[in-house]
Amino acid sequence: MTSLKRAALRGTAWSTLSTVMNRGLRFAITIVLARLLAPADFGLIAMATFFMDIAELLNDLGLGAALIQRKTLDHAHLNTCFWANVALGAGLWGLTVLAAPLVAGFYREPALGAVLPVMALNFLIAPLGSIPWVLLNRELRFRELMIAQSLATAVRGGTALVLA
Repeated sequence: MTSLKRAALRGTAWSTLSTVMNRGLRFAITIVLARLLAPADFGLIAMATFFMDIAELLNDLGLGAALIQRKTLDHAHLNTCFWANVALGAGLWGLTVLAAPLVAGFYREPALGAVLPVMALNFLIAPLGSIPWVLLNRELRFRELMIAQSLATAVRGGTALVLA
């Protein structure tokens, strides 16, 4: 078996394990949050999460994938991608803050206007890990990616549980 084939099989196994672990962890956190929060509060978070998932579609704009596919990388490529992601994250945070009252009005839920800007802080934090994520993917280091993604999910979930 060629080393590329072996790397692909190992990568598939680690990616599958990562998906299962992260979805399982998110599911468990959601169950605990559903028990901790009042139904109205849980619904508020669900509404905010729906909006955040839509906004998340705009994040990255495929810059990470472009770096992974690029034959050669230099510091300027990584630097440009990093700062573009930082600017995009700041822009998405700003748009979310501006849109929060509109989204709250659409749902007729005033509290949503306060929840969205806090949840949108993720747009300011996420770009900090974008380049390491790209480099790990590019080097087919899926085990390390799985560990990093699981830790990130655990920290996000732990933060949500503490705030709940």
